[in-house]
Amino acid sequence: MFLRSYVFHLRARNLSPRTIKATEEYLRPFLNLHDPLSVTKRDIETYLGEMTERCKPSTVWTAWRHLRGFYGWLQAEGDIKSNPMEGVAKPIVPPTEVTVLSPAEVRRLLVTCKGRSTKDRRDLALITLMLDTGLRLSEVAQLTLADIGEDNTLRVFG
Repeated sequence: MFLRSYVFHLRARNLSPRTIKATEEYLRPFLNLHDPLSVTKRDIETYLGEMTERCKPSTVWTAWRHLRGFYGWLQAEGDIKSNPMEGVAKPIVPPTEVTVLSPAEVRRLLVTCKGRSTKDRRDLALITLMLDTGLRLSEVAQLTLADIGEDNTLRVFG
């Protein structure tokens, strides 16, 4: 019941459907185990601690972020008097080293797009866009003509 109401709240805020879906996917497992109105700080810390045994640190941090939003909303709505997320430390996400292509690898990649065909030009445009901006494949795959501004800027959601 509360998750459904929270989802309506997120939709009213005009959040993206992907954000709302992710929120549901992160909150549902927790709420299947706990009554949201009687949850304690210890319940949340235990849940997040168990997640650390099977999930990446960034996943645990994302779950923490969704729980924080949910319980902040419950408190703002007056459904709970004290927020059980208060004092729940933000999980540490250690920096990860990102492997980048060497200049030689970039050249070899670009050579695969050498050609005059429409497919070659498309591939070159996509690869150079990703190389120049750092966009992920999923972000590039979702681009539409509507995402291109009149001033030749791209509007990207990721």
